[in-house]
Amino acid sequence: MPDTVAMPRKTFEAVLGGLLEIEELLAQLTHAARTSRGGSRGAAQSAGVRQLLQRYVTQVEEWIKSVTVAEEDEDEAAADAQGQAPMVMVGAVAQVMDPDTGEVFPIRIVGPNQGDRPAQEEQVVSVLSPIGQALLLARPGDTIRVAAPMGTLTYVVKSVGYPL
Repeated sequence: MPDTVAMPRKTFEAVLGGLLEIEELLAQLTHAARTSRGGSRGAAQSAGVRQLLQRYVTQVEEWIKSVTVAEEDEDEAAADAQGQAPMVMVGAVAQVMDPDTGEVFPIRIVGPNQGDRPAQEEQVVSVLSPIGQALLLARPGDTIRVAAPMGTLTYVVKSVGYPL
């Protein structure tokens, strides 16, 4: 990653809000795991989700260290980078391509309590859904695969950004 990344305050606040939401979710899942009886398939899935969310928190916290916050339009570099993100984070919109058809479409990743927000021009998916889990932390150029009832879906991440 670059030494420093200029980012508008509004985008930075969106990143922090998503990080806080995932930290709270991780705490809830960890508490639930400690108070429930293990050994079930659900417990194994929950452990996998907790590991993914912990990896998310670690990587986003590390990336945040490289960010310098600029007021809107204060810095030309920040204005040029407005809304761009190096990886899929909560609140971000990933432009993904279906390699079979070449179709590119946007998917917004949201926290589990935000999935009912009306979508603009993008599909809105929870970070806890199979596609949300597959996209979380993906970077432009990454190929993701999602198991679905009709078979495995494959997408290529073209870009990641925050709507402004």
